[in-house]
Amino acid sequence: AAPRAVFEYDWRLAHGERPPFPVFPDAARGPADAEARGADSDSGWPHRLRFVVTRPDCANQLDLLLSLASTARRRLWVQMFYVTEPGLVDAFAAARERGVDVRVLCDPNEYSLGLRLYGAPNLPFVEQLMSRRVPVRLFASAPGAQMHQKSIVADSRYVFVGATNLTRQSFRVNTDSAFLVDGVDLARVFEERFQDDWSRRAAEPPGDLFRRRRLYQWCVSLASRYV
Repeated sequence: AAPRAVFEYDWRLAHGERPPFPVFPDAARGPADAEARGADSDSGWPHRLRFVVTRPDCANQLDLLLSLASTARRRLWVQMFYVTEPGLVDAFAAARERGVDVRVLCDPNEYSLGLRLYGAPNLPFVEQLMSRRVPVRLFASAPGAQMHQKSIVADSRYVFVGATNLTRQSFRVNTDSAFLVDGVDLARVFEERFQDDWSRRAAEPPGDLFRRRRLYQWCVSLASRYV
């Protein structure tokens, strides 16, 4: 019902109407709430789903992911096209300090839409994560191609997956939809995909990459406050 409500909202917007945005009161609840509730007796399949949608001036997905990072106990594997949200950089680093196996795999952003981007917008945030001892690898994307995956797996149980990048634009400006899935079998599939990409299709950034692009990174980090 929730995805249909968002589609109907967008459909009406496209026809010049100004309908109220659908209300999802539980949207920002995270894993701690799921554990407290126990199994969903109304579910006819092994996954419990939470549909989360962002819209202008509503950061409920960010709240959900901050909850996911703060409650992770063993593992937090992030595979994401764009990573520029400072609050999540802090949350991932804090989880790492607690002993959680945090890994971030992202696109190198050398090329996009036929343009040479030289690592924008990820590069400054990759350096921040690495400076705080969070393991980061860049996907080996061919020129003109991208690692466009947007998913997070926590504790071999929770999967966050959808259209949302970890950026200010996605959390506070765009209308982006995603699901938080509570299901160990689905989490296993995503973990296997992540592990394969991490070990066979990605590598740590070259040691001199940040030094060579220092001024460029500074400009990008300023711009990322707004996009």
